[in-house]
Amino acid sequence: MKIWVNAFKQFMVGLWNEVILCVSLLAPILTGLVIYFGVPYIEKLLCAYFKSSFIIKPYYPLLQLILICMPILMLVFINVMVVLEEMDNGTAKYLCVTPLGKKGYIMTRFFITSVLSMVYSFAVNFLFPLSSFTAIKCIVYCILFAMSGFLMGFFITEKSRNKVEGMALVKITCIVFLISLSIPYFVTSKVQFVLSFFPPFWIGRTTCNFSIINISLATLSAVIWYMLLIRKFLKKIV
Repeated sequence: MKIWVNAFKQFMVGLWNEVILCVSLLAPILTGLVIYFGVPYIEKLLCAYFKSSFIIKPYYPLLQLILICMPILMLVFINVMVVLEEMDNGTAKYLCVTPLGKKGYIMTRFFITSVLSMVYSFAVNFLFPLSSFTAIKCIVYCILFAMSGFLMGFFITEKSRNKVEGMALVKITCIVFLISLSIPYFVTSKVQFVLSFFPPFWIGRTTCNFSIINISLATLSAVIWYMLLIRKFLKKIV
């Protein structure tokens, strides 16, 4: 455990040395302020203009989901940048052959930050409650998002050769992530299931229908992605 703590401290040192990574930690708070105060005001203006009872309000749960996933997406970006830097300078290979090992490296670079992102997401949800998710629902969403973020980190790191490619892939995967999450709200036909292989799709469906089936399918898709990515990721870092 002491080895893991020391390795995580090294990760944090790498984080604080990059100003842009530190600033990105504030993005969920800024997004929360915009969504929580800006969206209801825009809704009020639109309803008055179009003489309608509601326009954006049916999509409040989706906006709340996006707000919850923001800390996860930001920490994925941070993880990827730090890990790619460690791969470039050889630190990753060194750490994997020390007592820390491959398992410890994954735990200190991805798992711990995923847990921290869950706590951050939970706090953001209750600071900016645009939609009234219960505590149980919020915990479920945070866990599912953290699992998805964990896998995104694996995928981007495995496919990127350097930090520039990593930044580009972060943008692409975040777009796919948000489209998969949003599609159940905008496409009601079976066409939406084209994206069913992505865990965020099932998280989006869970807000439309909070059921064990949707939660289980989100978990199952995450497990499948993990099995597909873990070996490639381990091969890449060593």
